Amino acid sequence: MFRQEHRTWQIATLALASTSPVRRIARFQRRFRSYQRDSNIARVPNVERDPLLVWFDEYCPIDRLDAGSMRSSYILSDILGRGISVIFITADSRCSSHDHPHGMIIFQPNWVAFGIKKLAQKANPAAIWISRTSVADDYLALITRVFGSTPVIFDTVDLQSRRLELEATRLTSRLVGRLASRWKANEQLIARAAERVIAVTDIEKDLLKPNCKALPLVIPTVHPGVKNSAELGQRSGAVFVANFRHDPNVVALGWLLREVWPLVASRNPEMQLCVVGSNPPRHLVESAGSTVTFEGRIEDLETYLNQRRVNVAPLITGAGVKGKITEALSLGLPTITTSVGADGIPLVHMGNSLVADNAADFARQIELLNSDDLLWQKLSQAGYALFEERYSLEVLKDAVDSLLKDLKLESR
Repeated sequence: MFRQEHRTWQIATLALASTSPVRRIARFQRRFRSYQRDSNIARVPNVERDPLLVWFDEYCPIDRLDAGSMRSSYILSDILGRGISVIFITADSRCSSHDHPHGMIIFQPNWVAFGIKKLAQKANPAAIWISRTSVADDYLALITRVFGSTPVIFDTVDLQSRRLELEATRLTSRLVGRLASRWKANEQLIARAAERVIAVTDIEKDLLKPNCKALPLVIPTVHPGVKNSAELGQRSGAVFVANFRHDPNVVALGWLLREVWPLVASRNPEMQLCVVGSNPPRHLVESAGSTVTFEGRIEDLETYLNQRRVNVAPLITGAGVKGKITEALSLGLPTITTSVGADGIPLVHMGNSLVADNAADFARQIELLNSDDLLWQKLSQAGYALFEERYSLEVLKDAVDSLLKDLKLESR
């Protein structure tokens, strides 16, 4: 009981942190002090080539940073490849023009509000792309006031209200339910103000549809897709890939290490679990047994995954398309996940994946996939077929093409 109450408090704290008045005031004071010395304000970029898209995001679109950033990176590559200029506005200090191969212009004013006003004096964008609810919540009113009738594209990336609603149900928490309602009201308000709304799954599209001017467009998490033909004899172990800045991944790892993996290790002491991702929680690293290895961040993740036998996604909270699952599909690596992990992805138990919702069943599915070669081959082929149909770069290109034509935002 204590652990559940503590978990509810953690969720409430994390959800409130992004909108806390104290945090906003501190951020205001910090940025105001830096405004006087902000040379970026004076160096607003000139863009001579039309059309121009201005993109606002919380994070730099560095491939592999997280599933949302990877998706943004692919969308931007496609847009830039069509000859459309892009000014990318972010406060993420990790971002630079060298991060993007197509020469996207990075604009990082310390004081974003003043940067928007200065940019409006020098640029006439054909459209404005706002990525994530938190960014729209901060700047949508100013953007619409400064840029007037310029169409705004709202990309949800992650429908936070749905994740919180599912968590409120799981924990039977009225506090988390109230937070979900707060986020939902924000998302609906932003959707009504935007010209076009982009969702990541069909479920989220249907939820947003009543509040949109036009039918929301789905742009899923996508991958290049290189199916590897490595022999099963060359593969070994299970792998869990996660961005540990994202709280559901921390919860998933804790459940996997405490309740699932000990059952697997007791019956298969030679099998290894490999955890991939930067900054896993120290207490989980220290409590893991000898059959668990923490690899950190891996640059060539495709090659690494093609050496593994089983992909696990033991998610017990969260919503939306999980990049760790769609990437495994793109490589033909079979996945074992939960109903939460399968949310938003048309996974079929024993058809293109394995799904289990309690620790004993999850452990048995790992052992089954580790030993049954015929099942492995079946799930590998069916999973890759699902990837080609729903999560390939071609799917993204078709969606972006439809959006740009609808907004008449095409290279001249």
